[in-house]
Amino acid sequence: MKKNISLTAIIVFFSLITIVQSQEIYQNVYDSRSWLMSINISSLKYGTIDSEVEYIPINGKCSWSVRIFSSLGYYDNWRNLGIGGSFRKFLSKSAPDGTFYGTGLNIVELEEYGNTIAEGHLIFLLGPKFEIGKRFPLSEKLFVSLIGNICYYLSSEEGDEDYHPINGFGNVFPGKGICIGFVLGLSFLP
Repeated sequence: MKKNISLTAIIVFFSLITIVQSQEIYQNVYDSRSWLMSINISSLKYGTIDSEVEYIPINGKCSWSVRIFSSLGYYDNWRNLGIGGSFRKFLSKSAPDGTFYGTGLNIVELEEYGNTIAEGHLIFLLGPKFEIGKRFPLSEKLFVSLIGNICYYLSSEEGDEDYHPINGFGNVFPGKGICIGFVLGLSFLP
């Protein structure tokens, strides 16, 4: 468990460094328009905490996001730990509300429950994704986010077997190959 948390912390640290080094964000980071924080309500059904931090520069036409998710326990004998990043372009005049599309990358670790370490099964997935979504304002600082995405996951496993029982729920418990995901999120501006 400590090893997983350390690995996640390192990945998050280097992902944030990469994002901040982008010239547009670097120039605007101190006088930025906003940081948007979201939680994926639909992932709670699978016992997973899925949260996202999104940076919206002053121009408000695009955003960068980092998503971290982890299961609270085992769901159908599996647990997950993952991180994803996205670049989003808004079709509306200003973010964070309105329609957007984007691209990104997810890295996921899945572990199957075993009575011993030798019986357990560990899988790493890496997948580029395309997403489309819409945010609806509930107030000036509170939004409902609906996001759909399609991702193609490459697996650390060999062969064509489906190693995961819930293949297709792309945001929480993805499987090898094409996965379609859905996010029902609650977002707020701090």
